[in-house]
Amino acid sequence: MKRIFFLILIISWSNFAQKTIAELPLKSDKQLLSVVYLPTKDKVVCLLGKKVDKIYSNEINDVWAYDTDGFVHKLIENEKLTNCIFSPIETTFLIARLPVKNNFPDEYKLNIDGSSSNFFKINDEFRYFNDVYGLSIINQKNKTNVDLKNDELFLKVVDLFSGKSTNNKLNKPDLSKVENKTTTTYSEGMNFDIRINENNISFITKSINKNYKSASIYRSIYDLTGTKTNEFEYSVNVPKNYLIFSDNGGGSSIDNRNEKKISELAINNYLVDKKDGSVYVYGLFGNEAKQLSETTNLPLGIYVFKFDNQGKLQWESIQNIIDVTGFNQIQDVSKINLSIRLRNNEVFCSVFSKEKKYYDSIIIDDKNGEKKSEATVKLDEIKEISETDVLKSDLGLLKFDNFKFDKETIYLYNQSSEFKKYLDNQDKSKSYSFKTFISKKGFWLVQSDNASECKLLLF
Repeated sequence: MKRIFFLILIISWSNFAQKTIAELPLKSDKQLLSVVYLPTKDKVVCLLGKKVDKIYSNEINDVWAYDTDGFVHKLIENEKLTNCIFSPIETTFLIARLPVKNNFPDEYKLNIDGSSSNFFKINDEFRYFNDVYGLSIINQKNKTNVDLKNDELFLKVVDLFSGKSTNNKLNKPDLSKVENKTTTTYSEGMNFDIRINENNISFITKSINKNYKSASIYRSIYDLTGTKTNEFEYSVNVPKNYLIFSDNGGGSSIDNRNEKKISELAINNYLVDKKDGSVYVYGLFGNEAKQLSETTNLPLGIYVFKFDNQGKLQWESIQNIIDVTGFNQIQDVSKINLSIRLRNNEVFCSVFSKEKKYYDSIIIDDKNGEKKSEATVKLDEIKEISETDVLKSDLGLLKFDNFKFDKETIYLYNQSSEFKKYLDNQDKSKSYSFKTFISKKGFWLVQSDNASECKLLLF
């Protein structure tokens, strides 16, 4: 049997109120297809319909958004659609008309706050989506495979309704900061990242000092005409240790073997608080200074640096993680999943590895960067995900042989006596999957048997 043993629990939050948000009416021809969490709006969106033996795999009939008060906004109802894509702004999504034959969809409509446009054809490719525009970074040859050092850069803007596109030239950021005598050199050519905002884009480059004790993020803001409107530099340093890479969302791609690989951009990542524009730069530190090609290292802890919306450092928090049978092992650090979430006056940080079977977390006070609590969980084994598992949860608990959990639900189980009571009262003969989203107001829990039952709860 696959089990999880809990090694250390430093602090436990024992009082989490439970609130049932919804019980979805599932049946054979209306199943839960996927769940999308919108962190800025703090809503959970459920896509309902049925799986089909077609190249597009799902027929979407309903798209319902739930808020923390239990109100449901039926964005789409009783239609035949497929391929739903939310914009990072969270107010808009693209969704496609169901093709007549077994083809990829080519007609889409925009749904903006619940109101749908007419269908239109998308004739021009784009990589990013921002409400009513498709966006790409291209070079002078109209290619997205950009050589940052030698190519000219353009922001391609596609008006989704009219299909018209414009190429707006970008003045490059100062690349001499990215690679110079004091910095490391990118192994596969200088790389960059793009973040999509409501009316602009953030163009991200990074430099890493050769001693791996410091690094800088350079964030250039361009409006949709290609005009640079602002620049920020966020510098971090860990003088007693070394910055190391991780799977933190800062820079990764899929290789020819369909496997994820990280780039030098994965030296760290950042998160913007949409409320006030504060920026949180986070990453791991470890025992040795190593290049990206040498991913085996001994991780020691996590750092978070908070900057205000003008780029001024507010505080820095460098926290050791003590987990000698999990996190503190020599391992492939590119397999360590690192993430942070913003809660009310807190920064929730977690590190997770399926390979080494651990999940560790630290909560930092958002006012001053001081550590408030920490917890360590040792994962004994991982469960298999079947084709019918919509929530894709694959962790097990000793007491619940037929239940599957994701790592956030395991954390909730350790922290909430209310959730433990709730779980104990469930029918243990049934096969349930659980998925948790950490929000500022609490913990969203999705529970489904992948057939006839689906509940949304808030703890």
